[in-house]
Amino acid sequence: MHMLESLEPQRIQEIFEKINSNQIDEPLAAHIQTLVVLMNEIEREADSQGKIEETEIEDSSEAQS
Repeated sequence: MHMLESLEPQRIQEIFEKINSNQIDEPLAAHIQTLVVLMNEIEREADSQGKIEETEIEDSSEAQS
């Protein structure tokens, strides 16, 4: 998220569209693609080992009420 926090939403969407269409033409898109693949693989492996537990997260706006 640190890599994306300074970008406009439209720019983030553009990067993910490039990744989804396999049109990686800039270093930032390549780096984000690598991180997404890594995160997906970590989650897949954790799930196969039974190490994922689904929990509900309270909406932060509701928590402040």
